[in-house]
Amino acid sequence: MRTAIFSLMLASMALSFGAHGGDASANAVKVGEESIVMADGPGKSLRGLPAVVFGKESYLVVWQEGQVRKGSQASVWAARVSTDGKLLDAKGIEVANCKNSLQERPRVAFASGVFLVVWQDFRNGQDFDVLGARISPDGRVLDAQPIAIAIGPRTQVLPDVAADDPASPPGSAAASKGFLVAWQGFQGNEEVCRSFVARVEQDGKVGQPVALKVGSNPRIAWNGKEFLAVFTSDGGNSFQSMRLDADGKPARQPGNLISGTTTRFVASVGGVPGKGWLVVMPRSRPDFWGHGGPGAMICQSIDTNGKTSVDIPVMPSGNWNRMPNWLDVGDREKKLWPFGVSAVASDGKQPVVAWTRWHLGGATGIDFVNGEIMVARVEGWKPVDSDAVAVANSPASESNPAIASNGAGNLLCVYEKELDDGKAQICARTLKTE
Repeated sequence: MRTAIFSLMLASMALSFGAHGGDASANAVKVGEESIVMADGPGKSLRGLPAVVFGKESYLVVWQEGQVRKGSQASVWAARVSTDGKLLDAKGIEVANCKNSLQERPRVAFASGVFLVVWQDFRNGQDFDVLGARISPDGRVLDAQPIAIAIGPRTQVLPDVAADDPASPPGSAAASKGFLVAWQGFQGNEEVCRSFVARVEQDGKVGQPVALKVGSNPRIAWNGKEFLAVFTSDGGNSFQSMRLDADGKPARQPGNLISGTTTRFVASVGGVPGKGWLVVMPRSRPDFWGHGGPGAMICQSIDTNGKTSVDIPVMPSGNWNRMPNWLDVGDREKKLWPFGVSAVASDGKQPVVAWTRWHLGGATGIDFVNGEIMVARVEGWKPVDSDAVAVANSPASESNPAIASNGAGNLLCVYEKELDDGKAQICARTLKTE
């Protein structure tokens, strides 16, 4: 009886999803021309893992420049892009010069007139630390030496950063306190990593770190009142969330978002002012037998009280149909599979999500051989658009999207674009929503 009731519930939800999606315009997201963020640099077209944020009058794009392996060098670079997609720093901005160092996985936020870039850094030659640097809206690096955010014993990696009330002017009653940085590290002699957060003020002063719980791959976002931290747990098979107050202190115990994803990957989270947050998570990779079910990009909205809005299993037994909170679904026959990094930004009305839809092929027939960047608008936890919009779907492979908005219907989507020789460029396209 429980199975029958659940099947009826799924059917009704799928029907409501179809009716909901069919009402949206196919041209609701307008995509601009592609531009290359930096044509040449020290990485010799070995670039990747972009991030982007809007601040004041332009976007700041950051990325990893160079080769990441023992004996090689990688650094963090940045460039500003105008709201109409014009590149403002053709030669790029080196964020923190350090010879023979590995600087990886940059993230960026904007608060009260200053950008903060954070990354993981191997300059001590022993383990990774989390460092940061501030950049002014006119493209000047404000810190001669990087800000030491997490430099304790053992490794600190995978940083993320968010800002509270980034539009509040300095000195005002509602002025921003600055930034909250999250990362993955260890406490004491623990063998299992956990997530941490620490405040960084606009002047670069770093607060005391707060240990959240056992968990990895943290992502954080501000909704106008509080932060939400999202991280993986259970060996990467589950996603959990935790609300944090404006000082970064836990406001409640962590809650489960979804279990059994088998992705061991990272979620994305974006704040929805006055409403809460939207979290987007990948489902699973393809397998030979199909036991893992279809790949999907799953939406979960969380209200201001931390309550999730939908409680749907990752993959109901025997179901390969698109569920109402799935942005995209894998199809073995069409050889398409959504997976990997996603990104969320609010256009001022609703969240816009970017992700990679892969083509399947290669020697196994289920290898990811070519990626294309897709976007869709979301209301609550349901896609607004009946079909996702292709931002980049050239014969080259595009992946690892990031997205930012000025809050007034204009967005910038940046991504990696693989070149013929296996190298990659960072590309950008403007988006406009109705």
